[in-house]
Amino acid sequence: MALTPFTLAAAPGGSTLTLGEHVFEGVTVTVAVDGAGIPQLTAVVSAAGAIHGEGVVTVVTEPTELDILTALAEWLEALDPGSVIPLVDARLVSMSQHPVAETLLVLAELAREAAHG
Repeated sequence: MALTPFTLAAAPGGSTLTLGEHVFEGVTVTVAVDGAGIPQLTAVVSAAGAIHGEGVVTVVTEPTELDILTALAEWLEALDPGSVIPLVDARLVSMSQHPVAETLLVLAELAREAAHG
């Protein structure tokens, strides 16, 4: 496994991580050392100071709006209509309720449940 050289300038409230020519400012980083003594970085350091070394580095970026919408579309496509329809039907107790509105409420509840395990 190839190691990635890095420099971490740790500071409370946000650190600067340098990977080669790439500089990431204001990051929180967790540094751990595995059984073989290799640093494992996941890009939350509360101490100030510079850390230099080589390790396995994983850079995680915030999802874009496109990423979020794609994930939503995939989640909706994976839903079994046979399990959603009874949930919507159970909410339709009066003619004043609109089926689309109730369906959206059910989907929002299912999404919250999925997000919280």
